[in-house]
Amino acid sequence: MAWFDGDSTIQLFPDKLEKLFNEHGWQTYVKYRAVTDQARKVTTKFADVRLFRSVGSDGQVRNFGMVYGYGGKFKKPGEVDYISQNSVLGEAAFLPGSTTQLQVIVNPIEKGSLMLYKNGVFVDKAEYKVEDFTGVITLTTPADPNDKFTASYAPAPNAPDMPKRLYFFTYDDVRSEKIVQGMDGNVKVGDPESILPDGDGAKRSFQIPTAATIKEGTVRLYINQIEISTDEYEVDYTTNTIKILSTRPAPDLGAELHASYVRLLVGTGTKTINYGDILVKKFDPDDGKSMMDGVYSAITYIYPSMPTALSFTPLDHFDRGWQRDSTMFYWGNMTKDRIVLFLRPDPTAGPENTYYAPLYIGRMTTLGKSPRKNHVIISGCRQKDEIKWKKDMKLGALFVDYGNHTSNGNSSVQLQQSIGGTYYQEHYLAFITHDKMVDEGESRFNPSVYSGKYHISPMYVVHPNDGFVGKLDECYAIHPKNISQLDELEVIETSENEDLGKGDGVKKTFHLSHQPSLKDDGTPFKLEVKVDCALMVLGKDYTLDFETKRIVFLDGKEPAKDAEVLATYDYKQLYRYTLADTPVCPLTLATISPFAPIGLGILKDTLVKNS
Repeated sequence: MAWFDGDSTIQLFPDKLEKLFNEHGWQTYVKYRAVTDQARKVTTKFADVRLFRSVGSDGQVRNFGMVYGYGGKFKKPGEVDYISQNSVLGEAAFLPGSTTQLQVIVNPIEKGSLMLYKNGVFVDKAEYKVEDFTGVITLTTPADPNDKFTASYAPAPNAPDMPKRLYFFTYDDVRSEKIVQGMDGNVKVGDPESILPDGDGAKRSFQIPTAATIKEGTVRLYINQIEISTDEYEVDYTTNTIKILSTRPAPDLGAELHASYVRLLVGTGTKTINYGDILVKKFDPDDGKSMMDGVYSAITYIYPSMPTALSFTPLDHFDRGWQRDSTMFYWGNMTKDRIVLFLRPDPTAGPENTYYAPLYIGRMTTLGKSPRKNHVIISGCRQKDEIKWKKDMKLGALFVDYGNHTSNGNSSVQLQQSIGGTYYQEHYLAFITHDKMVDEGESRFNPSVYSGKYHISPMYVVHPNDGFVGKLDECYAIHPKNISQLDELEVIETSENEDLGKGDGVKKTFHLSHQPSLKDDGTPFKLEVKVDCALMVLGKDYTLDFETKRIVFLDGKEPAKDAEVLATYDYKQLYRYTLADTPVCPLTLATISPFAPIGLGILKDTLVKNS
């Protein structure tokens, strides 16, 4: 497992996260921005969407999306948000292969705001031109490639802002189609591309306001929010026009016409498909539900989840104590199976206004059988950022209502699909604990005066009907007594006859709960795998992927139907403790966790063991 402990500017944190995901097996395969108008307009609002996919060590394909919103904020004179040439964001780097063109990091920029410096010396404005929308600076004469250029400038209102929260979600699949919604009585505000010219009492031909290819058979026409029978109009899908037939009167003067339809999206790229800016109806990037309504209306998701919020701060907006180049700290570990991390903005300007915010996405270590889709999302947010379930709830044109106990990953644990087939149901945490009244007052509790140790527990995921489902991968529940944030604990254990599951005559892949410790020579200190009590030989009967803890039996060695697979191994590991303090989070809610708040220990390293 790959441990990381890094930092980023808050401004570039989404990019840093994307790079981190990509490096550990979660590839960006789709990008787009949901926009309320043309990107060049300073009033436009944006939702930046990146979709990730991983093929896990268990063969399961896992998807998730990450979103942050911005735009529409105007500053008064004297309050303009400048980036200084002395900032890490003040770099103006050469475009690849050019000695005359530079680009600033954050763009678009305010007209006339840029001041350029070469090797720390001010450059006269006559020596360059600026393209405000792209942030590209063109020098009148070529520069030496070794010259260092920096700039002071003010990002425009339509430039990416420093994020204050992120939203995550999952889904079964995604289609390169946009469902354009017209006003039909249920939809109160239609998409901009749904609005047709008003009737005039005579006109029968109406142009659908899109140049994109419309999926045949999907157009529906509404006059004054009442759907018209498809027998009373015809659609020319080559010209995107609707013709009302003579079997009904032409729309009255002033009649409002809308069309609903599915249009095909065209992207660029191969490994990562970028659909660019997709026009949607107006939304507020500071309102999670409003923004995610725009995100889900831009493209068609199959079985999308309720979105999960991750808040950086209890503030609506970072105050002046934090700037675009302020630091975001993050730590955790990651494999192609699952992501587990914490983050915290630099607390120097006020620790009370920063969160220790958790994020868990991906696979659990299961107990026996696996869920149909073993894919969990857990995170934490402030109350204002949580998107709460409602009956028959839609985001865009898509239902996100999966019954009375639909989970959003904030106020409960969200599992994509249970063994019985239900999607996104509320799950709970379970671990060895005691009544919280035991900890009232100044009791020390940890470490035990008897053992001299901190006693910790696996963190299980349970459901009232299904019982124990699995446990968070390489994580421990740690009571927050006599322990500080980011303290580290060493765990030395022997896992005796760990139940890896039963064979079916076909299945070859099984997983250990922990990474076994290796000796200096790179072989496991102790690892015994048995199938129906018969000892298997590493390399002859099975292989071990150390990072994902995956055991794969070789051809002809697959455990027979109902054969019990057991493993005994030693592990010596280091775990880092963090206590989440986001108010709406499975780790901090007494309704979800049997002891709240509960600390989370994340695997930092599996140590060498020779004796």
